[in-house]
Amino acid sequence: MGASNLVVSRVSLTSEGEWDELIAGYWASWLDPFQATGELTFAHLGTRSPAEQKAFSKVKNDLLNQARSDPDNTVWLKCVDVQLKRIIGGGMYKIYRSNPYRAGAPTPVADWFPDGSEKRALAEAMYRQLWAWRAKLMTEKHFCGCALWTLPEYRYQGAAGLILERFVRHADEFQMEAYLEGSEMAVRLYEQYGFTVVSEAKLYFEPPDGTAGSADWWRLVHNLQSHPVSIMWRPVGGQQGLKYPWEKDGPQSRL
Repeated sequence: MGASNLVVSRVSLTSEGEWDELIAGYWASWLDPFQATGELTFAHLGTRSPAEQKAFSKVKNDLLNQARSDPDNTVWLKCVDVQLKRIIGGGMYKIYRSNPYRAGAPTPVADWFPDGSEKRALAEAMYRQLWAWRAKLMTEKHFCGCALWTLPEYRYQGAAGLILERFVRHADEFQMEAYLEGSEMAVRLYEQYGFTVVSEAKLYFEPPDGTAGSADWWRLVHNLQSHPVSIMWRPVGGQQGLKYPWEKDGPQSRL
């Protein structure tokens, strides 16, 4: 498969078949590599159980409803291999035309896990710490990258780059800076498209009150801390060497 066979376009929010294929691929991409971030984002991920199918259906419907509720500012992209007629990758970003964080970062509610469970507490603690960076850095209009994926068997063949190119071109057309949280396997790709690492998000967790944490809790925490997330920013045009817009007395002045 060559990059000439790949075409990136916006996803139709009215075609149920296309949406089903897109989100099925998105879900599958989290299985390899299988990491704690995915386990805490998608209930029952990788269990191949009726519970996983139920969780997948809920995520699929929730994401579609969110996109339909704000179609001008929620952009889902697909990358199709035109020879195979198959969606092999995708992405999503949000357009914020004003400061979305005047009241601070939103409070995460991981209601895909039972109330009081270790996984719910971990998921909420993880997203609370990650989203806090958004309120620190992205207080003006901007693009926010929320998802970028390729099916495992099609990685390193150009699909992710084509999706990312579409994302940054759109941001530049709007003359807006961009922000995202980059996984360790994607940081180098993001840097090729003008993003720079502002900081690594150091995540800290405390066991549930009155407990030492189960073996599964410690497994998830160890995995989260072993795979750092990079806080990344891109100026308009991806020009390097510029001061951060929040920079006064040095790059750490607002961190």
